[in-house]
Amino acid sequence: MSFLDDYFANLENIYTKYYIPNDVKYNLDERGIMMGVAGRSKALVKKGTRLHAVCQGTNREMVTMVECICNDGTVVPPLMIFKDASHYYGWCPKEIESSNYIFGYSPNGYIDHELLFLWLRDFPPSN
Repeated sequence: MSFLDDYFANLENIYTKYYIPNDVKYNLDERGIMMGVAGRSKALVKKGTRLHAVCQGTNREMVTMVECICNDGTVVPPLMIFKDASHYYGWCPKEIESSNYIFGYSPNGYIDHELLFLWLRDFPPSN
């Protein structure tokens, strides 16, 4: 058995021992997204040359995304955190601003306790 097999076997034993149902098991992910960087980039290189890396400027702003999903499929609205003193409408496409995303801002662009409580104020979410 591998380390991961042991981990998940122990986790399942805890769920069983303490009667933890699926509708209270959540997975949270936080990631930084660099603004202005496309998912696919093109580079001009000599024909037949293999491209090993693409360099880009280092002055890009980061946006922190926090997502959470329940084991039963319930989704917590994602939180987008911008680095600034306040949020300005127009930073995002209208279809995102009119969705159920939650927008936040902080001096460094990272989540803090105030943003965490703002995001989880309606927790757990309803279907």
